[in-house]
Amino acid sequence: MLFHRRALRLSLLVPALALSACDASPTPAAPADPAPRASAAAANDDPAGVRRAIEQNNARLIRTFLDGDADAAAALFAEDAMLLFPGMELLEGRAAIRQGFAGIFGAVRYTDVVADVREVQVFGDYAVEVGTSRFTYQVGGQTVTERGKYVVTWKRQPAGSWLIHRDVSNGSPPAQ
Repeated sequence: MLFHRRALRLSLLVPALALSACDASPTPAAPADPAPRASAAAANDDPAGVRRAIEQNNARLIRTFLDGDADAAAALFAEDAMLLFPGMELLEGRAAIRQGFAGIFGAVRYTDVVADVREVQVFGDYAVEVGTSRFTYQVGGQTVTERGKYVVTWKRQPAGSWLIHRDVSNGSPPAQ
């Protein structure tokens, strides 16, 4: 029963991680570089280009959830990133985030992740993404589908790529 409670508690945290930085478009296989550099005009100067770069990284993040790949998931976060979710301690830094993903992926298996990026606003070297999501995962012999909402800040890295800097999400009431 303790494992089931721990798995259930992890299942409550899983939506928060899955809600962060996801995109509804189909996800091709992730390239070797988890945050490839888009062209300077597309990713660095043009708000639509920044959104495309973020959506590409979101597609990669979804793939890491479906594959259960904690290393690839953490690679999409800046070294100084923070995950802030209800019911759990703050995860600060890429190493702690990788460890958090490893624990979750060890307890649950994602079968579907769908998200709707509602808006992306760009502020120099930072961008703020707001969206909603729905995802399905298996835990304790059960299939669970949950909905949620999120706010993610992205930070432009010195080489021009965009990585997750702050990630906050929470669940929504069940659909009626």
